Amino acid sequence: MVQRIHAIAAAIALVAAFDVHAGSQRTFVASYGNDLNPCTLASPCRGFAAAIVQTSNDGEVVVLDSAGYGKIPLIDKSIAIASPAGVYAGITVSGGDGITINGVGITVALRGLTIHGLAGTNGITIVDADSVHVEACVISNLLTGIRHNRGSLYVIDTVARGNSSGLASAGPGKAKLDHVRVEGNTDGIVIQPQAQVFVHDSVVSGNGTGVYAIAQSSGYDIGVSIARSMMSDNGTAIRAVSSVFGVAARVDVLDSEITGNSTGLMIDQSSGGVVDIAAARNMIARNAVGLLFLDAGGTVLLDSNTIAQNVTGISGIAGTLLTRGNNTLRDNGADNTFFGTTTNVGGF
Repeated sequence: MVQRIHAIAAAIALVAAFDVHAGSQRTFVASYGNDLNPCTLASPCRGFAAAIVQTSNDGEVVVLDSAGYGKIPLIDKSIAIASPAGVYAGITVSGGDGITINGVGITVALRGLTIHGLAGTNGITIVDADSVHVEACVISNLLTGIRHNRGSLYVIDTVARGNSSGLASAGPGKAKLDHVRVEGNTDGIVIQPQAQVFVHDSVVSGNGTGVYAIAQSSGYDIGVSIARSMMSDNGTAIRAVSSVFGVAARVDVLDSEITGNSTGLMIDQSSGGVVDIAAARNMIARNAVGLLFLDAGGTVLLDSNTIAQNVTGISGIAGTLLTRGNNTLRDNGADNTFFGTTTNVGGF
């Protein structure tokens, strides 16, 4: 009997040891927690970093009540960090980055977090991952709200405001933004070499430059697609730049409002670079300049747009303007002061 009791005790100890090593599938943090706790519902941890250590791969960290929960120096495994609606889960970034994600092939979900900078660098830095999901978060007052370098980034129902850059995406990465507000940043969305960015059903407002597509590295084209979005009250709503020979900055903008900006669309091509913009079914109105080609030109295709009530509708001394012949250009102070090449390309 004694031997049996000892055997059972040994088995329980073995299972407990295995659980500690493997981590818990679900851990918890709370304002009343302690990082020496096991991060259970009954005994939560105090900060995110401690809870992540005790969470298994593909597990989740759950926020129980409103508080600040500290920076996360590294996420290197698949994990979800979730704060429910109505609960404030804060990360104050007083130096360095708020959250760093770096793990080959991992999937990370961040939900309901408020990341605020006090002399901090980046809110979320994605060095490497298969996919990162940022949902219902607020990221503000940082050098860069989200810095994305590799893998797929999905940003949904999130606000980036008051940053030097709201979101900066570089390749090889793809970023998809859906129902996102990018407001009051120096540069709202920055697309850097080799990146592909998709912006749908979003608001880009009050930025120095709303969407800034910069092709500036040899061999690396960039692309951005914008659909059903509002680009308002920016210095420049969309600026596409290529200054490297043969390297392309390609922008598609569809079914969107580009209104109340100093410049609606700016084409900035130089040194043999390639800027190619396709604009279809947009309202480009009440800007100082609706469409501006800088000196070296570029190519813009216009299809079924309304360009109205701008101080100047279309302006520039060089470049190529392709039109389907179905655009409306009216009620501008000056409709067209463009001196490049205009070609009617017809349609289907």
